[in-house]
Amino acid sequence: MEIYRSGKGIFVVLKKGEILMESITDACKKIGIDSGFVSGIGAIEDILIGAFNTEKREYIKKEFSGSHELLSLTGNISKKGNGEYVVHLHCIIGDEDMKVYGGHLFDARVSVTCEIFIHPENFGLIRRMDNDTGLFLIKREG
Repeated sequence: MEIYRSGKGIFVVLKKGEILMESITDACKKIGIDSGFVSGIGAIEDILIGAFNTEKREYIKKEFSGSHELLSLTGNISKKGNGEYVVHLHCIIGDEDMKVYGGHLFDARVSVTCEIFIHPENFGLIRRMDNDTGLFLIKREG
């Protein structure tokens, strides 16, 4: 992982074999980011994405093997009340037939490179369990 800082944000370049979610979390820890926005592109494999079924209150998940283009990565960074980082990402991936798939990104491994931009913000956002959905949703701290 290479991390580049500027006055406007952080640019993270991930290398082949790195785990996407783990690497973004590690970058946030190294820099001391508590909340912010994430966007990126690249190529990933061993992908697990899903869509939330509101009636069943669970994610329907699908695995994708082989390298896929990471056409769009967007999301945010926050923490749970216990200080644990939450990197909440959605993605659109494309295969070699130009078919696209998208959803909530659970995890993926970098197959070539990933170029991630992190825009830090000092929102003081905390995720707390929401009993209606069964999910950790963002609530303003304090």
